[in-house]
Amino acid sequence: MSTPKIARIIQVQKLLNERQNIIILRNMKQNKGFEEESIL
Repeated sequence: MSTPKIARIIQVQKLLNERQNIIILRNMKQNKGFEEESIL
């Protein structure tokens, strides 16, 4: 396996992780909003 290929895989993994983190944060914000609404 060539080094550039490994570097590309790592890059793709980083992008996927960032995207997942954004989705998780967005879901957390939505859940927080629902919790606040249920309290009111």
